[in-house]
Amino acid sequence: MSLERFRSLIGEIISTCGLLESIVNGLINTLGRDPILAGKIVRLPSWSFRIDVFCQLLERAELPPDEVKSLCEHLKRVGRERNDVAHNPIADPDNPHILVLRDVSNMKELHETDLEKQLERTHAALTELKRFLPKIGVPVPKRNPQ
Repeated sequence: MSLERFRSLIGEIISTCGLLESIVNGLINTLGRDPILAGKIVRLPSWSFRIDVFCQLLERAELPPDEVKSLCEHLKRVGRERNDVAHNPIADPDNPHILVLRDVSNMKELHETDLEKQLERTHAALTELKRFLPKIGVPVPKRNPQ
């Protein structure tokens, strides 16, 4: 994998996760009944905690529990994988990869195919999240023709 491709995959994963986070935070603010609490929740650093709150709000909106659970598990996984990418990049020009150092006894390397699969999962989570928008009364913006 070229260094440019490595950087591109990392950038696309991070920017798509940023979009996911923005949508989730906005929905927490929209679905939360208390704007003060919702505002505090979206500022918490724990993605997992925010997803737990978000899922409770979706359940309160009487969405199918199995669909909510699937979405929430997907979002949590994408968040964990995003942290692997965001906090561990190794940009050796001869062998660009990510060495995940969080658990030294279980280090892993992420190479191009791993990053491509992660990007696919991240895009799938975004698609899944967008499918929920009309179910909770949020209009889905139409894409502009190019």
